[in-house]
Amino acid sequence: MKKDTSVIPIGEYCYRLVKKRDGEILIRDSERFGKDIREYDYAGDYKAILCPYWQTTNYGTVRCDFLDKETISDASGAREKIQAHFGISDASEKFSYDWALADEIKICDSNIDEDWEDNWPF
Repeated sequence: MKKDTSVIPIGEYCYRLVKKRDGEILIRDSERFGKDIREYDYAGDYKAILCPYWQTTNYGTVRCDFLDKETISDASGAREKIQAHFGISDASEKFSYDWALADEIKICDSNIDEDWEDNWPF
């Protein structure tokens, strides 16, 4: 994947907020979130659109493809999925835990704009 900072959302998060279209209904499926589901309800008339580099895996991790960094997911059962997939007894043997990446808080420092909150809808 070509690394392009122009597609990384502005601000401190791994997503950007946009107004939903009239009548737009978003799929709610936590197993597909961060994979093929890239948009989710945020609040009221808004939806969040994930950074294209922020991904979830089928084996219990969250990954930033821009930084080539992977961490244990906060999702329920993530440690067990890692253990089953890699055949290890403790997920921390393979991955460290980065709460910020798992919580969609931008760790790449790309497009951090000091005025980003001026454009935040809340």
